[in-house]
Amino acid sequence: MTLAAATLAALLALLGGCADRADTVRAMTRTGAPTAAAGEPREMRGMVSLGEGESAARFTGCADRQAYSLARGGDFVALERAVLASRRRPDHGLLVTFAGRTVERAGADGDARPTVVVDRFHGVWPGETCGNPGAVGTLLDMYWKLTRLDGQPVVVSPQQREPHLVLHGQQRRLAGSGGCNRLMGTFTLQGDTLRFFDLGTTRKTCPTGMEQEQRFLTALAAVVAWEMEGVHLELRDARGQTRLRLEERPLH
Repeated sequence: MTLAAATLAALLALLGGCADRADTVRAMTRTGAPTAAAGEPREMRGMVSLGEGESAARFTGCADRQAYSLARGGDFVALERAVLASRRRPDHGLLVTFAGRTVERAGADGDARPTVVVDRFHGVWPGETCGNPGAVGTLLDMYWKLTRLDGQPVVVSPQQREPHLVLHGQQRRLAGSGGCNRLMGTFTLQGDTLRFFDLGTTRKTCPTGMEQEQRFLTALAAVVAWEMEGVHLELRDARGQTRLRLEERPLH
């Protein structure tokens, strides 16, 4: 075979390969399979709302504020069950965390759309929101709503007050609620070191929430450090474990 002939043969093979790949993409589009390579897995956090129909489940990321359809494969069933068990009304959006990927999937009209795949569901956090990504929280003299306690979502019954803290800066005094009783105490603050002292409560007895309130007090007593992420506050113990996660609310 001459050099010219070999070059022509190689060119024809390349064109044939491109055609085969184009046919594959078209076939995948028709069947609704991913039309692009799956994205890199990453930790994802955002608001989920569920509805009727295949494309009704929506995820809005906290980081980019973009809305995506949720694929029903992977660990979606675990996420769906947790959201259904936690929400109070059908259209109520809830904060969720999971490991997932953004892929391109073809919709009913054949157009590719970004879709989120849930690879590994972590949790649903009923009392927490994304907050304002551009906001900068202030530790002192703010209302801090408790949203997570030792890695578990904080549950508030309709008869309870929401557990919360207010750190009064001038008096170095703690006030708040455990959900049943009023909280009180003092604190010291130096840099990222935060410690609570003389913790106590009123002595009311409530039908629900007493065990959670006691765990709240136990976690507070173990706190030695704090870190803020936007309007979210994490309080950690001496081992570096996050014992409490709180979200800033208007002081009332």
